[in-house]
Parts: sequence; C-alpha cells; structure tokens
Amino acid sequence: MLNKNWSRSEWSCSLSALSEASKPSTGQSSTAQDLVDEVKGDVLSISLVRAKEDKTLLENEYLRLGLLGNSKNILQHRGYEDRGESLVSLVEPYMYTLEDLIKNQSCNNMWDTVLKPKSARIDLLKSIVDGLLEIHSKLVIHRSLDPASIYLVYEENKLVGKIGNFLYSASACPYQRRLEKQGYS
Repeated sequence: MLNKNWSRSEWSCSLSALSEASKPSTGQSSTAQDLVDEVKGDVLSISLVRAKEDKTLLENEYLRLGLLGNSKNILQHRGYEDRGESLVSLVEPYMYTLEDLIKNQSCNNMWDTVLKPKSARIDLLKSIVDGLLEIHSKLVIHRSLDPASIYLVYEENKLVGKIGNFLYSASACPYQRRLEKQGYS
C-alpha cells in the first residue's frame, strides 16, 4: 500500500488534464496543504482552490516530481483529480505537517509519546535532511521549504518527515551553469 511504487502511467491524470485549473478563480490562492479533503484507501486527497496561477504551479510541481521519482523521504504524489469546483492533489496519507506539530495543541501528545525518546526526534530530523539531500542530488531546489512543507508519516514504527509541496520548486541546472561560468564549482 504505502510502499507501492507508482509509475507516471498510474497517476490519475496528466498535464493536459491540469488545463482545467486555469478556469476563473474565486480570487483565492492555495497550496497543497491548505485543505485536507478525504482519505480513500492509501491515498489522501488535498483540495486546491482554483486560481489562475494554479495551472502553472501544478505543472511545475508535476515536472519536479517526475525528476524526483520515488524516494522514501519525499511525499509521494498519486496524481491530480478535477472535481469541478476544486482541483485535488492526491498524496500518500500523512498524520500532520511539521507546522501542525509545532503550533497545534492537539498534536502535543506526539511529543510525549512517539517523539519522547531523543533518538526518535533525531531520526525525524535525519529523515528531513535526507530528503533535502535527495532533492539537491537531483538538482531540484524546493524554494518554499518551511514546516508546512514537511509531512509526518508513521512508517516502520517511527515518525518520518517527508518533503512535499513542490509548487514553487525549480531546477538547479540553469543556476549551476551560471555559477560554473563565474568560477564556482
């Protein structure tokens, strides 16, 4: 279920299906973690409010996820689904974002249970750093990495931090070439 390797052909839609996201907006913009919609089996749906810029952002995210492939430290996307009034990003189930864990009082029991041992907190931080190393090794720059972009997934009897929300990400290739021309390596 969670560990299934999903190929692009199994994603629920392609870039052409994302063109629906360019319909007139309600004036609101959102990112993938704004509104959790529902859970279906091993897929969590996150609603996206339609906005003009959503199409470009989602195409960008789709391209970056293609570069990243399947990684244990990247939140796995299953695709996108158009539901009329909202566009939905389908991702693997997660418990909270790191922001939820830090700010939300209802998550505080996590600090006293799952994350009580110091080794559990170190493992969580290590999984986040490993995800960042994985992204950079594939020449992708996240550009909006914050606690809301770190999703906490419980697997193999521990809490793992997975990086998600690649809406604003970029390829490092143009930047890398520019730096090399200026004498940096």
